[in-house]
Amino acid sequence: MFTRKQRVNRKLFIEGFKNGKKFSSPLFNVALRNSSSDLQTAKFSVVVSKKNFKTAVLRNFQKRRTYHAIREAINAEKRDLPPGIYIFFLKKDAMKVSFENLKAEIGKIFNH
Repeated sequence: MFTRKQRVNRKLFIEGFKNGKKFSSPLFNVALRNSSSDLQTAKFSVVVSKKNFKTAVLRNFQKRRTYHAIREAINAEKRDLPPGIYIFFLKKDAMKVSFENLKAEIGKIFNH
């Protein structure tokens, strides 16, 4: 998990979802809101739908796996992301791919 400073709170989640730029990939949809005036760091949230992952065990596993992939993708680039809100909505196919493919897909979003 990320520290509290790196996670999106409820107010920022709504702002990021409503006003953010939307991207889509085979594994997830992303809402990205660049540099709000009060943000100094990049903040992340992962949404895992009950519709796609029936049990809480699977949903929590996917959240932890995705947060870890985000952290690895950031460290692999060896640079800080610009301040903003990054919300990842996982699709069903995210469960079927390897961790390396998940990390590569997240890296593509960060380079977009």
